[in-house]
Amino acid sequence: MRVLRPSTGAALLVLAPLAAAQSFSFVNVSAESGLDIPNTTISPGLAVGDFDGDGWEDICVTGAEDARPHFFHNRANWIAMGHQSPLFLDVTDHVFPVGANDGTVAVFADIDDDGDADLVMSRRFESRVTGHPVPTHTGIEFFINVDHSRRFQSLGADPGLGEAMAPHGGLTLNDADGDGDLDVVYAHNSGPAFYLRNGGDLNFTDETATFVPEILSPTRYFSTILCDFNGDRLPEIHAAVDFYRDLHFQNQGGGMFTEVTDQVGANNTGSDMGLTVGDPDMDGDFDIYSTNINVGVFYENDGNGNFTNRATQRGIGTFNNGFSACVGWGTAFADFDNDNDEDLIVIGDITRAKFFENNGNGQFSDASSGCGIQLKGHSLVPFDFDHDGDLDVLIGWGVPGAMPRLYENRTPSLDGRHWLIVDPRGTTSNADGVGCHIEVAVGEVRMHRKILIGTSFKSGLPLYAHFGLGEHAVADEVVVRWPSGTVTTLTDVPGDQRIEVVE
Repeated sequence: MRVLRPSTGAALLVLAPLAAAQSFSFVNVSAESGLDIPNTTISPGLAVGDFDGDGWEDICVTGAEDARPHFFHNRANWIAMGHQSPLFLDVTDHVFPVGANDGTVAVFADIDDDGDADLVMSRRFESRVTGHPVPTHTGIEFFINVDHSRRFQSLGADPGLGEAMAPHGGLTLNDADGDGDLDVVYAHNSGPAFYLRNGGDLNFTDETATFVPEILSPTRYFSTILCDFNGDRLPEIHAAVDFYRDLHFQNQGGGMFTEVTDQVGANNTGSDMGLTVGDPDMDGDFDIYSTNINVGVFYENDGNGNFTNRATQRGIGTFNNGFSACVGWGTAFADFDNDNDEDLIVIGDITRAKFFENNGNGQFSDASSGCGIQLKGHSLVPFDFDHDGDLDVLIGWGVPGAMPRLYENRTPSLDGRHWLIVDPRGTTSNADGVGCHIEVAVGEVRMHRKILIGTSFKSGLPLYAHFGLGEHAVADEVVVRWPSGTVTTLTDVPGDQRIEVVE
């Protein structure tokens, strides 16, 4: 185990005084942070990851009005050395190749297993008539991090690789075939979905035809995830589907899948769009939450990959706040108050959605009032941007003139509570540790997280696991179960730090 970036315990931004005591309290620090980029009505995508290996997460934004991706470098190290700089600086011109077209969503992933963060982006291809990017003509482009040199090199956008005359619907990566590298599933909003198999040496091939025939169906994919739900270390595919029933595919091994939607009970029919995976009931398996119109779907896992919708019973069945229809988009399970359990945030694009507090037993209560977050938007990424140990919130909203909004977590109850962030680095497994099941024990409590790429609508999360330790200053045990089958166990790990665990 090697300790990374212990917290200084202090935020980088000077903020307004704390509000009165309440469940959650966030402050909008977008202007101070330097995130200054207006978006068009195309809903923006957000990706968060450490591009240059300096220990601080950077941000990629798609959907800007100038039809190009924008890249914001986290300058915390520069500020610490005395330089005058906003926390996030737009370095798009330096990072991206000249003429790079915009995409709809991007995710950070080390696809060549060389130890740095590459970028996978769903690109809008140019019209052969007008020469301008077309939102309804998308496919995959790979941007390789060139030897940690702080710039991307495109592998080129192959118009025949994962391309369709349809808008973006979902992008997820995991080791689908168990060979130790990251494969890609890319879904279009009106279908089809594609499976791009990683053959190593940056050789991706479209093997959709032998993967699972049903993903070629013309359904309304919105969010997709590759995640092991039944404990066999092979990731299943779950897709949140608009208008039609959701889809669930079971991994048979070797990159072969079978559709089992009805058999496992993951077959809600509605307008499912956002998607998150977590263990809010703390029973050791991974559940699914999907946003819909006015309501949510909570697929509770029985431990064997079978699901029952218990959204109403858990208190997260509705989120429209009693106003007009709320179309739910971005959502995330995360422990925002460092009390061991995962809370739930939901954002909508017409009216505000809701912030739910986990009561400690997998039941939720509405904590939206006074939380400080305008719960409107499309893309959503929780991450610890200032390294003070709590999770902040980044939201993108596709309305004219809107900017990404960054909310600093200033929840009063965080005082005296401890935390731990675990950053897995694979050797036999993929370098990012995608697919890892990480378990942290404090006292009688055992918390479970997955390292995943994808989940919620147009949102790329950082590839680490955050745990709130509550009053415990030391984690009794940290267990990392790798996709390869290797298990790494650490004991008596001090909290209030980030640790890197190597397979």
